[in-house]
Amino acid sequence: MRFLVPLVLGAVMPAAGAEPIAWWSFDETDRRTVADRAGGHEDRVIGHVRYLPAVRGTGLKFDEFSSYVVRPAGTAPKLNPSAFTIEAWIAPQAYPWNWTPIAMQRRDDRGYFFGINYFGQAGLMVGTGDERVDCISEK
Repeated sequence: MRFLVPLVLGAVMPAAGAEPIAWWSFDETDRRTVADRAGGHEDRVIGHVRYLPAVRGTGLKFDEFSSYVVRPAGTAPKLNPSAFTIEAWIAPQAYPWNWTPIAMQRRDDRGYFFGINYFGQAGLMVGTGDERVDCISEK
């Protein structure tokens, strides 16, 4: 299982108002790793990406097909299952063909997936292997 962070500029926090447990600013330029400033990790950048000016600092533009940021699952942020917040600043140029992850750590129906779909809706899917809960925005 891998921890993927495509399309993201923001933070993964244990709950609203708490200190981030993972945070990527993407202010590095032309590097094949990005710093998780809250977790103290260097995560690999995979695929074709470009660093561009963003709303704040620098953003990472992904190729929309095969680029992402990855970290081994054993060092992925540990989320509190009862309360957590994922914040991401994204600017999709088009809606994806299917669900596109913003942040995820899952294998089959275990773990979590936060992303957007082909209608631009945000969705969070959380599974234990025995049960899966899907939360999808109306807009």
